[in-house]
Amino acid sequence: MSPFDEAAPFGAGAGLVETARELSASALASGGSLRLRVNGASMAPLLRPGDVVWVEPVEEAALRLGDVVLVRRAADFVTHRLVERTPDGWIAKGDNLAAPDPAVSGQDILGRVYHVERAGRRIEENRPGWEPLSRRMGRLAAFQYTVWKALRRRPGRAAWLGPALARMVNVLFRLGRSFLMLAGGS
Repeated sequence: MSPFDEAAPFGAGAGLVETARELSASALASGGSLRLRVNGASMAPLLRPGDVVWVEPVEEAALRLGDVVLVRRAADFVTHRLVERTPDGWIAKGDNLAAPDPAVSGQDILGRVYHVERAGRRIEENRPGWEPLSRRMGRLAAFQYTVWKALRRRPGRAAWLGPALARMVNVLFRLGRSFLMLAGGS
């Protein structure tokens, strides 16, 4: 879910979009914060297209599993949830995706989402319990990632079964996330 995708329809060239990305990363690196519009559904139902996320810089030592972060990936930014810490870096994943992103270093994590605007209102201020809800969704995403890894490693003739089961499990996790959102008052 890149916050810069909508610049292209308004005639912005690739150079302008790249400059916007560089300025955004620079603003976070110097301690500023950013407001970015959500364009994709990879974090649905927590983040929806049209939502505005507020991102603040974060030290790598302060990152926790379950945090929703802005990650620099190649020439793009994505907003995904941290689901694992490995020797190679952090694994992030969209809540609405079956497969995780490749590992990224702490330097590629530009900031952490600290609140969300939907339809012009700040969600946290209007919904008590946002933090516990996000943490529960983070634990669910981490568990889904663990199941995904286990199913992808099925050896032998049943190797095709792993990806098929992973897709089925993803549907069940989507239902679980939707339930959490309903229970949280979204």
